[in-house]
Amino acid sequence: MSGYRDEREALHARVEALETELAGAREDLEETRGQLDEARTGARDEVEETRRQLESRLSRAQDEIDDTRRKLADARAAAQEDLALMRRQMDEARATAQEDLAQMRGQLEEARAGGGPTEDSRSEIEERRAADELAAMRREERRRTDPDVAIESIIAGARADQTVKLIEMVPYALGGVALGFLFGIPLAGLVNELASWSEGDTRGLLAGPLIGLTIGTVLGLVRYVRAAVRGRRARMAAR
Repeated sequence: MSGYRDEREALHARVEALETELAGAREDLEETRGQLDEARTGARDEVEETRRQLESRLSRAQDEIDDTRRKLADARAAAQEDLALMRRQMDEARATAQEDLAQMRGQLEEARAGGGPTEDSRSEIEERRAADELAAMRREERRRTDPDVAIESIIAGARADQTVKLIEMVPYALGGVALGFLFGIPLAGLVNELASWSEGDTRGLLAGPLIGLTIGTVLGLVRYVRAAVRGRRARMAAR
């Protein structure tokens, strides 16, 4: 009987310990729930704050886009107005030139009918001059409005720059020759000594100018190649 009593007391003690642990686990669970609720509330607040910030940034970006579009539209309208004004001015200038040309032709016909050779020649010269001015105005208008002509102008400018750089090689070469002559006498002794030539040998005197000519030509070629590369890039960009 005493063994049964001891076992029952042990079981009661075990039950009380389990009840105590269960109560502690419930308290921990409630505390954990409270922490989860707080974390969920904080995360929701952070999400709302992030959403408000994103909406504010999106609104500012949209305002900037709209402002940029308005500026582009204003610039396009101003450019179109300038182009229309330029075209009107060209039309007026063309009409004036045509009137002047017609008047000169009338004067030429009158001069021819009157038989004055001096006035006839003068009128022909004035007529040709007016025709040249009218043709120049038409070419200028075509250059401003035709993109192909603008591309040809860019290519022609690049070729002209390349030609100028080629011409600039001459001063480099001449400068190299001058420096070669300037330092030719000191170089002659060194070349004669290195080549075991006699002191009176004139081949050493030619070393300075030849070296200077080589250096000047190389520098000129470098500038020419750079100009050629820039011209090719300009032509490729124009195309």
